[in-house]
Amino acid sequence: MVYMVGRRTRQSLIILCVLFYVVLECFCYAAAGGRKETVLERRRVSPIHRARLEQGLLLFHTWLQNQRSASGWLKSWDSSNQIVAEFVQHLYDNAYRPSHAKYALLGIQEQWKYLRHHLERPWAALTVWQREVGTKNRIPISLEFVQAFFGVAISWGLEDKEAAAIMFPLAILVRLAFECCLRVGEVLALHVKDVQLPRIGSMMKVGVIAILKPKNKGALGLQQFTTFTSEMTIAWVRWFVRDLPRNVKLWPTTPYNFRKAFHSVMNRMECGELGLLPAGLRAGGCTHLHLIEGMEIPTLRYKVRHKSETSLASYVQEAVAAMTMLSLSESQELHLMSLVEGSSCVWLSPPACAWQELYSRWRQLLALQRTKPFLSRHSRRIL
Repeated sequence: MVYMVGRRTRQSLIILCVLFYVVLECFCYAAAGGRKETVLERRRVSPIHRARLEQGLLLFHTWLQNQRSASGWLKSWDSSNQIVAEFVQHLYDNAYRPSHAKYALLGIQEQWKYLRHHLERPWAALTVWQREVGTKNRIPISLEFVQAFFGVAISWGLEDKEAAAIMFPLAILVRLAFECCLRVGEVLALHVKDVQLPRIGSMMKVGVIAILKPKNKGALGLQQFTTFTSEMTIAWVRWFVRDLPRNVKLWPTTPYNFRKAFHSVMNRMECGELGLLPAGLRAGGCTHLHLIEGMEIPTLRYKVRHKSETSLASYVQEAVAAMTMLSLSESQELHLMSLVEGSSCVWLSPPACAWQELYSRWRQLLALQRTKPFLSRHSRRIL
């Protein structure tokens, strides 16, 4: 009898566990908008974009909990449009940015896919909001600023041995980002193996940069390439990567430190109040190639890896580039020209000595040695 009770109890527990699992799966299925994503479906959205969608969706859920009339907002298209349009109005009234509303709407459509193409009112409200705010173009950085920046950073590295490990990579990567029209994230992700240089004395006078996992990989491919033909830049990059292991990143530290060092050099140039950002290097390079070197828009679009000429238009900003130069005072303009003239020597050719005599990468190489044992012998030789 005791055995029968124990057996029935075990069977009852098993049945309860199965029912609980079924109820939990149904709850998760309903919470996900009536679906359960597979691994491939989740990989369709990048982690950074997914995080933005989740933040926008969290804003919507937080607001929805305080709305008493929002209980049946999914019953019809009209009710869904009404509630989501009121949510966009709430973000507008509380001084949120239009990007918050955009990612919230995209998150709602990602969560409840059947709402896609049915939220006309919220998207129309967002369009009006964006029209009021307007778009902010990147301020292109002209060649004069890049030359002055390069000279100031290299001089800073020569004067201060502790800052040399940051200033030399900063100067060279800023120059590469301008001449190759690279995005900031792309130039910071470069490794030594991603840069192919011509041999000394070779007939080919072109360097090639491989960009892995670019921003527009879905439209233009997973592996994209760009070139630079300046012999002076090729000489500097060859000096910069000499004797470095192939897996070493060109930028030795974090993106935050890159932005911080960039602003430090701009302040040292007395140009900190102009609002120039690293993102302006790509826009400045595009503007320089089109207006100064006369590169046609179709050729420029192919070089900078844009799918359409419409998206390229935000990078070619002749008026904004001219306005930046015109906004300089007379003393600032004279100071900038003196910096350009003073940087002419370092702009043309790298130092005669090796980079190991000017700065060290021992922290970066030591970390690489710990994670990549097969490079330990080569790393020890450089250290």
